[in-house]
Amino acid sequence: MLDSKILNLEILVANFSSIPPAPDGSDAGDRPLCREDFVMPDHVKVALDKGTMFVSAEASDLKEVPLADSIKESGVIPSGYSIDFIVSPERIISVLNQVGIKTIGKGARQLPEETYHEMRATINNPSNLSIIPTSVYETKCQMQAQTDRESEEQEMK
Repeated sequence: MLDSKILNLEILVANFSSIPPAPDGSDAGDRPLCREDFVMPDHVKVALDKGTMFVSAEASDLKEVPLADSIKESGVIPSGYSIDFIVSPERIISVLNQVGIKTIGKGARQLPEETYHEMRATINNPSNLSIIPTSVYETKCQMQAQTDRESEEQEMK
């Protein structure tokens, strides 16, 4: 199910790449899209309600295990762990920026409100959230940032 939602997000983003720029070259809107636009305030609760987390296992693997009752009751992610968005808000923003979409609105080069809400719901869906070791999360973020930089550099050529 998550695979089909990811595919739908990729299709939505791909469809925007053929939209011509606004005639005056401007982007309407108050401010650029940011991570907070896509992350719902209750994402920690949603991740905890999922009932599982990933822990480090042998040979750098991760193992999904049931969430301890004490963690569920506290409502706090354990120290050394982070919430991972499988399809991350940062990745979505990067891809949107690459095709010239930087704000939400009704303009030719803006993310339509309806599409924004669909993307936000998918990003915050329990199947897109995992509790993982922070070291793994940080490595993923670094790799993603590097990939995004390389993509941006290639587009500038």
